[in-house]
Amino acid sequence: MWTSLIQFLLASLLVIAVAAWGSRALGRWLRPRPGPDGLEIRAVVPLGGRRLLCVVRWRGDDLLLGVTDRGVSLLDRRPAGGDEPA
Repeated sequence: MWTSLIQFLLASLLVIAVAAWGSRALGRWLRPRPGPDGLEIRAVVPLGGRRLLCVVRWRGDDLLLGVTDRGVSLLDRRPAGGDEPA
């Protein structure tokens, strides 16, 4: 009885360890990378419908973009890494 319980626990730990390792490897593989011209999407916030806010890093600047089904508007532009305290 104890041997089957120990075997079950060891098998469960092995499955959990393999799942954790696999999800971490998959996360690294799926992580967005900057494009060839340095374009990188930093954050996306859906606002409902077909509207969203998007922060894009491009050529050393962070751009806050408003995106709708009618177009894209530049709302703010700051040097990358220039986070200001709230």
